[in-house]
Amino acid sequence: MTRPLDISKLSDQELFQLNREIVALVHARSRQRDRKKLLSFDLGDRVIFDGPQGGKVHGTIVRLNQKSLTIITDQGTWRIDPSFVSKERERKLPKTKGGNVLQLRPGGSLASL
Repeated sequence: MTRPLDISKLSDQELFQLNREIVALVHARSRQRDRKKLLSFDLGDRVIFDGPQGGKVHGTIVRLNQKSLTIITDQGTWRIDPSFVSKERERKLPKTKGGNVLQLRPGGSLASL
């Protein structure tokens, strides 16, 4: 096992260098987490996020940018950091017994099966 570094023995120059390396490492880990979160989404995913007035906003992802998601909603288009966005839970449609099935005929007319 290695011994912990006794930073009290470091010069000011060494402390400044150590600080720069720590900050760079923290930023790199943050970028890695952000990228992983961004890649957890796909085009067409239904998502939810908090709007500016505090209400929940529902939308669909239409673009994955380098650092953000482009989401289209009833209130317009938003570019949002993925850390503020969650996937909507899939809504399960109720099962129906013997429901009507409609077939689309060429030309756009409907026919009941």
